[in-house]
Amino acid sequence: MKLFVNSLIALLIFIITSKADSQPITLPQSHDYQVTLRNYMSSLTVKDFEVGLKPLSHDFEYFRSMDDLFRTWILFRQAPPEGPIVDIKGLTVDPEYFTLRSIESSEGIMMGSDGNFPWISPEATVWWSNWNYPGNPYYKNKAIMRRALVFCIVDMLMHDEAHENGDFRRSDYLGATLIWMAYTYDKVKGILPVDVQNAYETGLLKFFERIEEWGPRGNAGDMDQFAHIGMWYTAKSIGDAELIERSKIHSEYILSKHLRPAGYIDHGDGFDPSYNGISLDLLGWAALATGYDFFADALDQMSLLKAHLTLPEPDGQYYGPSHFSTATSMDSPNDLRGLFKRDIGIAMVSDHAKYLIWEGRSGQNTGYKIPTQDEMLSRISLLTRRTNGKLERSNSSPKVWRQKNWTNGIIYAHEYYEKGFYDELSNLNREQSPLRRLPLNQEDDYIHKFPDNQEGVKEHHKDEFLTAKLGDFALIIHTGRLSYWGNEDQQSGFGGGALSAFWTRETGSVILGRTGGFQGPEPDTWENWRQWPTHAISGINKEGEAFSSARYRYPERKYDVNSVNARIVAYGAIGQDFDGGRTTEKARQGTQMYYSRDFDIEENGLTVTSTVSMGEDNISELYEMIPIFLGGKATNIDKANTTLTFWIGDVWIEPHEDIHQNVESIKIERHEGEVYINFASPQEVRLSPKIWEDRYQSDAKVRNIMINLLNPGIRGSEETSVRYTIKAG
Repeated sequence: MKLFVNSLIALLIFIITSKADSQPITLPQSHDYQVTLRNYMSSLTVKDFEVGLKPLSHDFEYFRSMDDLFRTWILFRQAPPEGPIVDIKGLTVDPEYFTLRSIESSEGIMMGSDGNFPWISPEATVWWSNWNYPGNPYYKNKAIMRRALVFCIVDMLMHDEAHENGDFRRSDYLGATLIWMAYTYDKVKGILPVDVQNAYETGLLKFFERIEEWGPRGNAGDMDQFAHIGMWYTAKSIGDAELIERSKIHSEYILSKHLRPAGYIDHGDGFDPSYNGISLDLLGWAALATGYDFFADALDQMSLLKAHLTLPEPDGQYYGPSHFSTATSMDSPNDLRGLFKRDIGIAMVSDHAKYLIWEGRSGQNTGYKIPTQDEMLSRISLLTRRTNGKLERSNSSPKVWRQKNWTNGIIYAHEYYEKGFYDELSNLNREQSPLRRLPLNQEDDYIHKFPDNQEGVKEHHKDEFLTAKLGDFALIIHTGRLSYWGNEDQQSGFGGGALSAFWTRETGSVILGRTGGFQGPEPDTWENWRQWPTHAISGINKEGEAFSSARYRYPERKYDVNSVNARIVAYGAIGQDFDGGRTTEKARQGTQMYYSRDFDIEENGLTVTSTVSMGEDNISELYEMIPIFLGGKATNIDKANTTLTFWIGDVWIEPHEDIHQNVESIKIERHEGEVYINFASPQEVRLSPKIWEDRYQSDAKVRNIMINLLNPGIRGSEETSVRYTIKAG
């Protein structure tokens, strides 16, 4: 009998536990607005989310002007290979997934995804219901609106609860999330009951005020730029003039914290040209949507620097320096989010970005023209058919909700197209305007420093870059600060005052500073200091511990610049007593030295003088390092066919890895041209033991020239230096 009773109790416990486990987890209901929104969701059935999939149609009568046609072409031009014009996933997934009974499950709240992006894109989804084009069968489709809105309601309720529990309390996370919540609401507000509008606006306002309260996080400045758009859409959709003014004030505050006068949004207080592409994208969106001048001014600064850091190769590729990059390895011309929608969008705002429509990015140029009427109509026809071929039911299903903070946004160059832009571009073509060309592809010579206006600029933000084009050659010099990120074995950029690039039209970039990016799979470490692809003074002490000027984050610098020549002097220090010991492999090693680098720029070339003052006899190896750029993609490397030869004893010889004495000159042949490095006196020179390869973003390859600064055996407190001139062949 006792056994029977125990078994019965166990069975009852199992039944009760099973029922408890099978109870669905409900959406947060701690606040009245949450209750109202959940009640609204509970009133919706599968039928409310059913989207009858219909093909797009051609309606060429719509194009009454070239502006109408060009604006639509921008939309169709953006589409990825074999993809639809705009993401259709939100239209094609099963309508059942948007019902409350599917969302609230025993597994959790089912509206999530793996990866960094949401399960569906609410902006892209709701966009289809607002695309006022006669060939769009989804215009004003309420089922589509409800799908996007329900996704956003779930996200709103879950984020609010997470924030109140102390999770994800970061303005740089919330900014992107607020974009899709507010943008979607702006498009669907008109179909909602007043009580639902009020409830949803309560949630939006909570997030708006949290971003105000938390302020820009100040770590990854590119992510802080999401807040501009999220806050503006919130204020616009609610329709509150005071809120619009508050969003404007906060945007100016964010830029004051992150926009550097040289022309970039900082990333860890340094310049990451790849991540800066994200900032360009978000500021382009903000500038076109809001019309605020301060966004346009920021884009002007940033686009000018980007243009000056873009170096064309003879084979049509584009590269730039990245050695100073905070976290990644890619350069300015190949930055993140460099999509057509961004480039043409920021070109609407800034004259300095207009070249992007014609050139400046590998594999994405349209030539020195803009599309004709026939070309645009053909593209629209092609993408209409391609999109129609994708309009079928998707088998994608949501997973348990997880916080997301990335969005690809909308094609804002289409949504906020500025009337008359097509005529403006046509006039630039007709006049053969220099605005169509990169600075290096224009006729005029220049010497330009960044920032060019020093008034009111903090000392450590002055004189970060100098770019010059004089006759047959061009160069870039970097003397700016590095990020505070990184540690002994994480190199968050290379600086110290360096030649970033030396370029000729026939050779492309012969000298080019790069980095592996500490976020990549094979970051630069002290172990491979001989291969570091940057212009530096580097070596090892007698204990075998490495050091390098490349890790000095904030060199002193002096600029003397006019229209025909320039002189830059950069000073720095190496050792445990300077910059937290970052310049040494081991922060406590005894190596102590000072260095200076003089860059004299004249019409016949660049003369570099590197000088080192050594305080003690503890140096085993000491080199002036010059990074020779072999190329990026394999085809570029093959086409470049870079070769080095040394002039020794009245003859050119092909160098080997051992040291060469009495080298008077180095010839670098690349593509169809030559560049020479001529020494003021014969030097001992070798090549780095290995070719450096970027295995992260760019596939770039670099081989270092290593000039022996201990020749002829200088020791003790003495000074050693090397002087050389780099010139086009």
